[in-house]
Order: sequence, then structure tokens, then C-alpha cells
Amino acid sequence: MAISYLWSFLDPSHEQRTAEILREELPGVFVTMSHEVLPQIRAYERHSTTVLNAFVGPKLQNYLANIKRQLADRGFGGTLLIVQSNGGVMSPEIASEMAVNALMSGPAAAPEAALQYARRHGSQDVITVDMGGTSFDVAWSVAVSPCSPATAKSADIA
Repeated sequence: MAISYLWSFLDPSHEQRTAEILREELPGVFVTMSHEVLPQIRAYERHSTTVLNAFVGPKLQNYLANIKRQLADRGFGGTLLIVQSNGGVMSPEIASEMAVNALMSGPAAAPEAALQYARRHGSQDVITVDMGGTSFDVAWSVAVSPCSPATAKSADIA
């Protein structure tokens, strides 16, 4: 369930109360509030991002719970981190609540990962492709120095 009230970024109390009621009436339902997902004045962006989080959240929660269970069964003792769309990382617990932050994480992570791999093999330049079920993302990373690739931001969504 997505809850997004017009002025909730200033006063989230109505969203919080609505979430309480939903959790009481619909136990186990995934509830997401706009003031937590994207606390800003721009209503369209906040509303649509909250709806996306509500749609993707339950699916990602189940997926991550399965991954954590499988890793535990195999004796994994490391730290599981989930890539965010901004190129950073988050814990599975945060990702389970803020699933929208994982959307487009492949195109954010792939160029850096490929550049690291290319450097191990003596190259500084790399082209990456991230092909999903409905997208095809290409990135060209050109190293201007050993530590900083040149970057440009451009995207088309059809």
C-alpha cells in the first residue's frame, strides 16, 4: 500500500496514522509512506516514487529473504550489500523497505565493476552492457587517470 499525502513532507502525522490503521486492518501488508521514501515538495515525483516502492517492495523483500536464507544455509559469514541506483550500497533490511532505491542499480554498478575488471587485465577503457527483460543499458567508461574515469550522464527511456 502506498500512502502519499500532499503536505506529508512537512507533517507526516497523517501518513503515519494511516499506516498504523492499515497495519492493524491488513496484517502483513507492505506499507510505504511518501515522507520516508522521498520527503520533498514535488508531489508528482514523491507520489510516483512511493507507488513504485509499494509495487517493488514485496517482491524485493521475498527475493532478499530467500538470498539471505540460502547464504546462511551455505555458511556465508560476510556482509551482504545491495547496490543502489545512485551507485552506493545498502543493507538488505534497508533495501526491503526502500526497494525503489534498487531500481536501475545494474546500470549504476556495471560500469565501475567492469572498469575494475578491465584494470586487472591491463585496460583502462571499457564498454558495458546491462540487458534485462525490458531494458538495454550501455555505458562507456574512459579512464582519464588511473583513479578517475570520465563520466557523462545520458539516458533514454522508451
